[in-house]
Amino acid sequence: MKKRVRMIIVLVCVFVVLPVVGGLVYLSRTSAQDAARYYAEAIAQRDQYIAQLQQENAYLRAELEAAQRRSGMTGF
Repeated sequence: MKKRVRMIIVLVCVFVVLPVVGGLVYLSRTSAQDAARYYAEAIAQRDQYIAQLQQENAYLRAELEAAQRRSGMTGF
């Protein structure tokens, strides 16, 4: 349970708090074109992180299903 809460907090920070705060600081010192590049990079990094999480989720789901098959269990 603690790991799940910690993961949710990390995800909120990564996807919401840091981009907003960083973007505001960045916008105060840059042009609109530079800000657009910053946000495009942040979105690309976020998408890459999501893809990594999806791969890890698929791997863990496959491992769980394999373990359930080995033990004769089905379903959740």
